[in-house]
This record gives sequence, structure tokens and C-alpha cells, in this order.
Amino acid sequence: MLEMRKFVRFDTQQSASLKTSEGLELIVKLDNVSIGGARFMCDHLTAQSIVPNNYQPDPSAPILLAMEFDMGDMDARFEATCGIKSYYRLAQDTYRFHVNFSTFDQENKQQLNRFITKQNKQ
Repeated sequence: MLEMRKFVRFDTQQSASLKTSEGLELIVKLDNVSIGGARFMCDHLTAQSIVPNNYQPDPSAPILLAMEFDMGDMDARFEATCGIKSYYRLAQDTYRFHVNFSTFDQENKQQLNRFITKQNKQ
């Protein structure tokens, strides 16, 4: 079965920085990135810092996070606000989150698009 996606994405294993609405700064490991969002993994303690106990993602009022990560040799840093789309436990101490980028400026969007295109050509 062929999986169709809205945006081209690339797999990665780089770190990203998150900032919660309370100002807590966290480090997570990106799995993949697209122009529409990202997928990342973290440990249990980090997951608890991101989402309160028993949180169920709500598309009309998602938990928002500020995300930043380096775009490799492009000498640029991506910055965006993202909302939690879903998350789940992978293992005893590993959680995976899917987020949608909700706010980022046009320059950041263009840089991210160039970065993804470049990564997919390698």
C-alpha cells in the first residue's frame, strides 16, 4: 500500500529545542521533518513536562510549543510554533509526538523547504 503524504519529509536524528508555555526548555530527538510539521521522540520525564497527565490532543485547542533546530550546513536555525497533533508511548521510557507547525514566518518556511529538498537529494 502506497502512503500518500501532503508534504515531502525527510528522516533525521538531530536534536531540537522545545519551549513550553511555562518557559520550560526541553531537548528532544527529531525523527522526521516536513514543511507541515515534525515527529520527535523523548523520554518519560520530558513527555510529562510537555503534556499533563491524561491529556487528549484537541485540534481546536492544541498545546503549543516553540520549536527550534539547526538546519545543518545552511548556517540557519529553524524556529516555529507547533501544536501537538498526537503522541503515544513507544516503550517504557520512550514517547513519540507528532506536531503541526502553526506559526512561522515566510523566510523560515522557505529555508525549511530548501533544507528538506537538499536533505532528500543526499
